Amino acid sequence: MLQVRSPVTVAELRGEIVGDLASFGRGLLLLVLGAGTLLVAVVVLADTLVRRTDIGRRRALGAPRWAVVTIVVGRTTTAAVLGALVGTGVTSFWLQVTGTHVSVEFTSAIAILAVLAATVGALAPAMSAAWQDSVTVLRTP
Repeated sequence: MLQVRSPVTVAELRGEIVGDLASFGRGLLLLVLGAGTLLVAVVVLADTLVRRTDIGRRRALGAPRWAVVTIVVGRTTTAAVLGALVGTGVTSFWLQVTGTHVSVEFTSAIAILAVLAATVGALAPAMSAAWQDSVTVLRTP
């Protein structure tokens, strides 16, 4: 038995599949960025707790709160930029070796989003560290 399909229905099906895949990809990207932001926040919080006497000493010697926030966020952003550059470079090289093409715009956008997610994740622990009482921190053994 011979069946004839209209190209209109195939094009509609293709459009629906592309829309579903784009929606799935967008949701997965947001999930990964959110989880990464949360993990960065936990790591930066642990780092600020370990270095709390150093931060308290800076505050006791007159460093303003914004300077403490800048130091903590700056350290995190620097590491994120280096990680994004290395990750993007290695991944681009690997994709070229395997013959897969990914646009430069997409790769750059992912790297920028990763750096922004790390920076946003570092803000809350940095603010927490900056607003601790320096005298109490320095008295605690």
